[in-house]
Amino acid sequence: MNKLMHTIAISSLVILSNQTQAGGFEGTKAAEINFDKWECEYCPKIKPWEGVVDVNLGALDDTPYRFGNYSGYDNDFQMYLNGDIKMQQKNGPYWQITFQNIGLDSAGLQTSYGKQGLYKFQFDYQGIPVRKYDHLQTPFSLPGSSNLGLNTGWLQSGDGRNFANNSYSNFTLGTDWDLYKLKFNFQGAHHLDYNTSYRRLEKQGVMEFSATQILNATYLPYPVDETTEDYSISVSYVMDKLYAAVSANFSKFSNNINSVNYANPFVPLSIDAAQSSLAASPDNSETDVRFMANYAYARNSFAKISYAVGTQKQNQAFLPYTTNPNLSSPLPQNDLDGKVDTQDLAVKLQHWINAQFTMRAKYHYHERNNKTQQLDFSPVVNDLFTASTVSNLPYDYKTESTEVAVDYHPAMDHLLNVGYINTQKTRNFQSIHKTTDDGYYAKYRGMVGDKLTFMIKGEQLSRDSSAPDLIDYLNVTENPLMRRFNVADRDQDKVNFQLMYSPWQIFNFTLSGLYSVQKYIHSQIGLTHNLQQNVNLDFNLNLSDNMNLSVYAEKEKIKTELAGSSNFSIVDWNADNQDKIDSYGLNFSVRKLLSEDLKMTLGLSQSNADTLISLNQTSGLSSLPSVASLWSNAQFNLDYQYTKQLNFGLRYEYQKFESQDYAIDNVDPGSLTHLLSFGELSNNYSVNYLVASVGYSF
Repeated sequence: MNKLMHTIAISSLVILSNQTQAGGFEGTKAAEINFDKWECEYCPKIKPWEGVVDVNLGALDDTPYRFGNYSGYDNDFQMYLNGDIKMQQKNGPYWQITFQNIGLDSAGLQTSYGKQGLYKFQFDYQGIPVRKYDHLQTPFSLPGSSNLGLNTGWLQSGDGRNFANNSYSNFTLGTDWDLYKLKFNFQGAHHLDYNTSYRRLEKQGVMEFSATQILNATYLPYPVDETTEDYSISVSYVMDKLYAAVSANFSKFSNNINSVNYANPFVPLSIDAAQSSLAASPDNSETDVRFMANYAYARNSFAKISYAVGTQKQNQAFLPYTTNPNLSSPLPQNDLDGKVDTQDLAVKLQHWINAQFTMRAKYHYHERNNKTQQLDFSPVVNDLFTASTVSNLPYDYKTESTEVAVDYHPAMDHLLNVGYINTQKTRNFQSIHKTTDDGYYAKYRGMVGDKLTFMIKGEQLSRDSSAPDLIDYLNVTENPLMRRFNVADRDQDKVNFQLMYSPWQIFNFTLSGLYSVQKYIHSQIGLTHNLQQNVNLDFNLNLSDNMNLSVYAEKEKIKTELAGSSNFSIVDWNADNQDKIDSYGLNFSVRKLLSEDLKMTLGLSQSNADTLISLNQTSGLSSLPSVASLWSNAQFNLDYQYTKQLNFGLRYEYQKFESQDYAIDNVDPGSLTHLLSFGELSNNYSVNYLVASVGYSF
């Protein structure tokens, strides 16, 4: 009977198909049937509107300034919104908006509108609060302004220890960043895509700066008010084997502050040097045009090329040498009229030889051609006296890098990479004109059985430098025994590995490590040795179908050795700098707690870092006070799906930060003879943060 019904069903489908092809049941009435009302039974149903909106209410038991760094949490009670809303129409148009932390200084927004396969318009915004120190003190009446005058009644002195009972202004150190992005994409005919974008970053606030007059130094509450804009437009061509694109990019930096004037809190060494001026970062711009193409000429084989030319300009007007009217002298010209041209060429080839061998080759060329005119200047030092004539240095350099490598598959799930790298850099106005870095690397990845995956990589690089020339363009003589670490002869060995083991389906762990040593083989004064070690362990355990536990631990150690000379002669002191960072963390989640609608997550983490500097001098061994920090964090989350549309959440966070820095904690205003500081203390706080949320989905 079942076979008979199956045969009848198949026969019926064949008959229906033939009838449809011949005009079907509608026959002569086909023109009267409205197919627009027909619905696809198995097609996904498009909801015109859907989304979720969360209302969050947060409470802090304390309001430490540093806790608001990036997070924006800086009030006892704060209400903010999170959400995601989507609109989709059947004929293709869509709109989506995602927002987070609306109501906080860290608010973020992303919205896009477009039509599938045709065009897309997108707007992004992100607020970034940068919080450093609060409860600071300064002798200036308007901290963060471009005209820093002394407080009324400030008593100048030649000794900073006499400032303890003076008149100070209170202020905080930090900036607010606002990042805006606009993007538009249009997919045209003939495989062409058009893209344009605009990015704007605004920074406002107060940062730390320092100014000196001979031996005396003063911290300044320096103003920040600057904008960086980036524009880009590109056209790309996409085919099965070919991708090509041409783009034009323009970047502009604008500083709304041209200079900062400040009064000297110390007794000036000259009555005409009581006021000074500092130049702010100058306006500048960059333009470049870039072409790139990628052609896949065979299986797993392609050739890629990228070429760009650019120009950087800076022509901000010069400030006078000094505010001292008795030492004024003419500048060589009104502005720098700086111009730098750049070229950048990158070529990459990957050729698949057979199932076992693949060859890769890269070439990169970068050139910086500084066309700025070299000028002679007569600088005034500390508004007190005119120094010897110096010249600006139109610094140029050229870099050429070549890399060749072979990939070898000895067996399934096994891969060996072997390569050679050579980089040559030439530069002018430097004591060392040419450096050559070259070396080899090898990397092996494989599997042992179906439970163990491993990777090990090693590389050995060396840098050879040209013989140094004893040049003195800036009238600053260097010790001939000193080598700058970025151009000094160096041998570098590095090994890193990773093991991933899954003995059971519910359990896996990963062990990784790094060992790197750099020896500056011919450096007598300067950086002589650097060692980095890192070990990381992660494991994950599925306790049941709805419970998961993951733990990580990481230890990092950095050791640096330096040598110096206190009398411009041979080595007479050594410094040994050791940094240690230990980090631990645990995450536990339950997807079904008491009921299927209740979820719980728990997170614990801690990071402990300290720095110890030991000195070996002719007078004996000694150590500087240690610098240390301890960061602890705990988070507990409950999420309850009350109905299909209504969700309740509860989040608790505890954060503790302890810092000890002798260079900050032991420097109070008026405690040093020649330094006037802000009187800041290391950030130390502990805070409890509770957030209750209600989410509605539609």
